[in-house]
Amino acid sequence: MEGMESVEEQNVAPSTAAREAYFVDFALAMREKVNLPLMVTGRFRTRAAMDYAIESGAADVIGIARPLCYVTDGPLQLLNGLTELPRKEEDLALIPSSLGFLKRLQLLKAVDNFAAIYWFYAQLYSLGRTGRTNPGLSVFAALREVEGTHKRLLAARARSRC
Repeated sequence: MEGMESVEEQNVAPSTAAREAYFVDFALAMREKVNLPLMVTGRFRTRAAMDYAIESGAADVIGIARPLCYVTDGPLQLLNGLTELPRKEEDLALIPSSLGFLKRLQLLKAVDNFAAIYWFYAQLYSLGRTGRTNPGLSVFAALREVEGTHKRLLAARARSRC
């Protein structure tokens, strides 16, 4: 779904624009209006796209939140010559590919997408508890863990209000 404003083309390779750095043009427009450091985030995975965002003046800082959920030393790896962070989100699905036709139903597509996002939450929970990620965790197990954690947190909150 597009916003109300017109869509402007990115000044990067079409293949890059399709998957990363999609807020660069917005950041460049913001740069004209504000005199503050700007952080740009949104599917950055390649060092080339990150360099472009910095060198074009669009950003002072690059956000790489999801990759850091499972490649916790990603920035160091990039500085040491890695050209691209893994795209784990492309491998995450609650609904197996053999049942992909079910994703034509918007509700099931939404559940599948949220479950994949919960996988990243579960990685953060694991980092907090153990200091390590759990990349082998299934999307279903992550969904159960996150929902269970939310349920416990809400119950504890309700008890504390009594």
